Amino acid sequence: MPALAIADDATGALETGAQFARRGAATQVWFGEGWPERDRAAALVIDTETRHLPPREAYRRVRELPAGGFQRVYKKTDSTLRGNISAEFRALLEMFPGRPLVYAPAYPALGRTVERGELLVDGRPLAESAFAKDPLNPVREGSIPALLGDCGAPVVCVAGPEELAAALERAAVIVCDGSTDADLVAVAAVLDASERLCLAAGPAAFAGHWIGSPAPPRPVPPPAVRHCLIVNGSLHPASRRQVEAAGESDWPILTTPHELLGDPLSVARRLALSVRDTLEEGGFDGVIVFGGDTLRAILSALDIRMVTAFGELLPGVPLSRARWREGRLALITKAGGFGSPDELRLIRRALERQA
Repeated sequence: MPALAIADDATGALETGAQFARRGAATQVWFGEGWPERDRAAALVIDTETRHLPPREAYRRVRELPAGGFQRVYKKTDSTLRGNISAEFRALLEMFPGRPLVYAPAYPALGRTVERGELLVDGRPLAESAFAKDPLNPVREGSIPALLGDCGAPVVCVAGPEELAAALERAAVIVCDGSTDADLVAVAAVLDASERLCLAAGPAAFAGHWIGSPAPPRPVPPPAVRHCLIVNGSLHPASRRQVEAAGESDWPILTTPHELLGDPLSVARRLALSVRDTLEEGGFDGVIVFGGDTLRAILSALDIRMVTAFGELLPGVPLSRARWREGRLALITKAGGFGSPDELRLIRRALERQA
């Protein structure tokens, strides 16, 4: 049966779609209101856009999703614990009573690891990272059991496959330690072998292992991209360094000021209108976007509601395609808070290899 994934922002939705697609699942990602008309054979990823909502509203939006037709349900969470994770877990546990929720928060490829239920970013406590200064969602609580204190179920931390298998006998939220990709593979293997229906949650990294290989890879070539507009809406230092390292380029760059002037979401909407105006001038077959709020604002400005996922160009950098105007537009997207300084050069090199 096709899988459903629920993400709380746009970049996370596309990351999850990329993980499903690279495992051979035809995958559609929905950004509109309501429930989409879709390919029933495809995996579906929904962006509920609940990252910045009050917890009660985030709970309601997830709780009202008509997800009853899906046996396989994945809750995509931010890799640095931003958003309304506890409230959205509570909604899912009420929607699927009796199912344990297995949470694998590690994303080792991006430096996110979990030790004894504590999230570390590049080996340091979350409170010491730049994410503690996020202008919309500052996160300083790295203890995952403390973060999930009001999720509506007992929270159990496990350190390996044997402990996880035993914990599945209880209806609870199970937090899995992890420091390597092999740890995520082991968690997915336990779930695959279990006869118990479970909910699963975590960043996009775990989503790919969880869905497995539902079908042979699709013989659909990814979109060829030759001329991109680059858009940075993130204030994170990592994205700033990446834009600065790009220097002069024949691919134009639009970015937010170094000092945020006004409400961050309003700034994102203004930048999105500039993106729309630039794209309407023609000559672009793709757009590279850093930052989830900016991506969602751009999709809204372009009136794009459904996107087809193709896979990853680099870890955490999905490639997708949307219909826009009379043609198709490639989307290369990335959350703001990771990547090497030469990330844009690496992205361009990956696109040129497949053009």
